[in-house]
This record gives sequence, structure tokens and C-alpha cells, in this order.
Amino acid sequence: MSDNASHHFVVPLKYYVRTLVLLLILTVITVAASRVNFGSWNTIVAMLIALTKAFLVANYFMGLKWDSGFNKAFFVGGLMALSLFFMFTLLDLKTRGDVVVEEKGNHNLKNLVKPVTHSQAH
Repeated sequence: MSDNASHHFVVPLKYYVRTLVLLLILTVITVAASRVNFGSWNTIVAMLIALTKAFLVANYFMGLKWDSGFNKAFFVGGLMALSLFFMFTLLDLKTRGDVVVEEKGNHNLKNLVKPVTHSQAH
């Protein structure tokens, strides 16, 4: 084997154990947070906890902390694309009107599903 051969970094066991403990703690925090009503912040709190878990897994379990800059940039770019997807999805959901289904006896397709105006919602 030549001296120029690349060697794969082996993550020390202590990092795996610490990461596992932190992930278990974050899982308990996730369950506790799911039982608390943060109002409009529910999704943001859930995403922050999930991103923290993803950061730990990527950096320590996957070894990105010790990997090349290209792999780190590729991973961060993927997270940014995913965040953009979630942002547009949440914006779409927050700007839609409510949908009300009419009574079962009414078979008129025009009245089957209609958006509720703001004056009807209050």
C-alpha cells in the first residue's frame, strides 16, 4: 500500500456514546414539547428540535465533523433546500382559506366544498 492512500477517519467510541445520550435526551424533550401548546410556534419548536438531532447525527454518527469541506457544503446545501421546501409549504398552508363540507343531503357539486370567508369564520 502506498503512502498516498487515503485513510478513512474512525470516529472514537466516546463520540458515539455522547451523541446517543444527547439524542435520547432530545427524544424526551420532543415528547414533552408535543404535550405543550406553543400556539403558532408549535411547528418552529418541533423543527428546531429535529434540526438539532439532524446536526448531531450528521456531525458525529456520520462523521461530517472530520470530513472534507465539500461533503459538509453538500450536506448544508441539502438542508437549505429542504428548509426552502418546508418554508413554501408552510406559507401555502397558512395562506389558504378554511374548507367547510356541506351537509350530506346536498349533492350540488358547486356547494360541496367552499372556502369560508373571514366574515363567516368569526
